[in-house]
Amino acid sequence: MKKTIIAALLIALLLTALTACTGEPEILIPSPAPSTEVPAAEFDRGVIGDWYGIFSVGDAGGKYGPNSGKANDCAVRLALNDYGEGPFYCVINGLGDGYFADCRAYADKTGVVVQGTVGGERVDWRFDMLGGKLSLSELYGGGDDYMRVEIVLRHCGDDWAADARRPAGLDHVTENGFYGVVAQMGGDPANMPAVSGEGLNLRLTTDEKQTLGPEFDADGRTVSQNGHFSIVMPEGFSVLSDGELFAITSRDGRVRIVYYLEQSEKAPLEALTEHMQGLGHDDIYRYEIDGYDCYATVVRGDNASNVVLIGNKNPGTLLKVNLLLSETDPVNALDGLPDYMQAVLGLLVRE
Repeated sequence: MKKTIIAALLIALLLTALTACTGEPEILIPSPAPSTEVPAAEFDRGVIGDWYGIFSVGDAGGKYGPNSGKANDCAVRLALNDYGEGPFYCVINGLGDGYFADCRAYADKTGVVVQGTVGGERVDWRFDMLGGKLSLSELYGGGDDYMRVEIVLRHCGDDWAADARRPAGLDHVTENGFYGVVAQMGGDPANMPAVSGEGLNLRLTTDEKQTLGPEFDADGRTVSQNGHFSIVMPEGFSVLSDGELFAITSRDGRVRIVYYLEQSEKAPLEALTEHMQGLGHDDIYRYEIDGYDCYATVVRGDNASNVVLIGNKNPGTLLKVNLLLSETDPVNALDGLPDYMQAVLGLLVRE
């Protein structure tokens, strides 16, 4: 009897073992978990670094209509990680660096996409990389209120000789280096994102060039008789007056630039308002010249034009520069003959 029971138990165990071998395994071996690492993006790493160029508005309508045809210099830093992503830092001369503060850049093999908010408007813009330039042409706004925005950039220090247009301040930046150019254009260098890596184009960083510009009486500079002013004399210009009003003029008489200091308690922008043409005037440019915080505007006359620049460094004293042009369209004149602005931006003031 006992032998029969034992034999039955062995048969039952054997059947159980056979069933386990032919059925689902009791221990499941999981497959490898999917990787959470994102592979490094394939993009042109040559876009990383610092760029300089022109921000302009073509056709515009509605509330943006007055901006049609305006242009100014701009500087851009692209600080991208291994995935081709990073902040898009852009400072437009006279407008500062706040407009693109909420934007990010995404690079690929042929260019850079910029996404974010600019002045309350959502943008999804693309720069195309072609011939060493980053170029953008996009629509801002919509409906009746719109602007066609164009930005053309070259790496800081690159040659613009082959371009029909070039930045108005290129000669000044090329001659004096890129130290402080962000601050000169109204931006805050502290807002620039850090960039690291080998072989990068870093020309705007303060650690790349620690220079405050040329000496007051360095070779190639003309010092006024009163000792207050030192300028880089543009080719074809000569001294017209060397007294308290330091003036130079072009050989053909089409341009006259007058420098002088005036005692005043007004701030530069306040003093500039008397030269503005009515309410809502927005042709205001900002520069830093030898420590002077300067603002400029364009005054158009019937037969001539005048670029008025006012700045101060010490309370109670204003630096004033009048750039008198025989042309009625000073924007075209300045774009075509950048030596004019070189003369203004190449100014040093001793006091």
